Amino acid sequence: MKSYKMTLVVISLLFSQNSIAGVSDTANANILHRLVEQLSQAIIQDGFNPPQASRIYAYCSITAYESLINTSTDYTSLGKQLSGLDELPKPDAKLNYDFRYSAVVAFSKVARSLVYRVYVTDAAEKELLNKLEMDNVDNDIIENSKKYANDLADSIIGWIKKDNFTQLKTMKRYELKGIPGTWEPTPPAYMDALEPNWNKIRPMVMKTADQFKPSPPFEFSTNTASDFYKQNYFVYKTVNELTTEKLEIAKFWDDSPSHNEASGHFMYMSRKLSPGGHWLNIAKIVSKQREFNLLECSRIYALTSIAIYDGFISCWDEKYSSNLMRPETYINRYINTDWRPIFETPPFPEHTIGHAVISNAVATVLTDLIGDKISFVDSTEVPYNLSVRKFNSFNEAAYEASMSRIYAGIHYQKAMTEGEKQAKVVAGFIIKKLITKKY
Repeated sequence: MKSYKMTLVVISLLFSQNSIAGVSDTANANILHRLVEQLSQAIIQDGFNPPQASRIYAYCSITAYESLINTSTDYTSLGKQLSGLDELPKPDAKLNYDFRYSAVVAFSKVARSLVYRVYVTDAAEKELLNKLEMDNVDNDIIENSKKYANDLADSIIGWIKKDNFTQLKTMKRYELKGIPGTWEPTPPAYMDALEPNWNKIRPMVMKTADQFKPSPPFEFSTNTASDFYKQNYFVYKTVNELTTEKLEIAKFWDDSPSHNEASGHFMYMSRKLSPGGHWLNIAKIVSKQREFNLLECSRIYALTSIAIYDGFISCWDEKYSSNLMRPETYINRYINTDWRPIFETPPFPEHTIGHAVISNAVATVLTDLIGDKISFVDSTEVPYNLSVRKFNSFNEAAYEASMSRIYAGIHYQKAMTEGEKQAKVVAGFIIKKLITKKY
């Protein structure tokens, strides 16, 4: 196999051609890993909820990919493939570029348009550009690269502005239905419904938010012989009999960006990665393990984040369509008034499980891109004082993530199985529709 060497020449020769299992280019791939890590920090500090975070990750990752595909004729632009995205600017074939430089500048500019704490992403941009400039790159190449990056970012930002996100603020707020079995705010904070209009966001690959409808939940009933009662009692019993291992699994996959925690008369909020951020970190871990080059890493981030983005839209459409009550509400009312789940119940309807949809959508995409029997050690939660967990495949990790929500006492089994099916159909559609590499 050809050795991999970075050169600053005409566009088509900037990278040697390598397959996904190509030789190592860890140093250059770390450029993108660093950008995504800092983007995650901005998302955490800003307190973006999971659907919002998915939007930020997707647009920034697509931007990096679109810059880096100019280094190879084997990769295809997502322009005219994603909803509302026109053909994107192309670099001048007569000029020389460093597309590492362009990717950093364009990614950072798009990130600044989406996050509040821009100094977090700006710090990564400055750090990386300083390192690249130490390569003694010609000033003309730097200026060419900057100009192209700004043109690309401006086009992406123009596309972003048409996704209906700004219109969500003006839409009607969620109103409680007052019908038995429908969602109600849960303790301790009794927060308003989170993103009830997220199905109005423009999908990237799906045609509509409701394109892939899962089977509905069980019909509400208080009859102890009913399926609805039985699934609630299963959650109740599972939490009451939780083993140490299952508790660790629940904690590991918690991934709630914000927690309201009570201490005496006081309540405080803690923050951490969202489900999307967790799975993008898994993509990083495996990309480093497999020594993928910078261009292939950008493809992995882009397709993974697109699956997360469309997955949330599909899931949230179902949540507010079926509008099902949470186990905590039912159990407190009909089984045990003093019962509590392991974690705070998130403030939105139950069916389907967001973790099941996002995890299985990503696992399906990563399996398609990288392979089925890929063992890895997930160290994502180590910064939050949790241990690593080992998996033999992406699908194994996705199943555990799905089950974690039942162990935590905040979801039903049917919401998990239907969420897994929903995810695989969404991800399969994305894989079928998007052409990113010529084989």
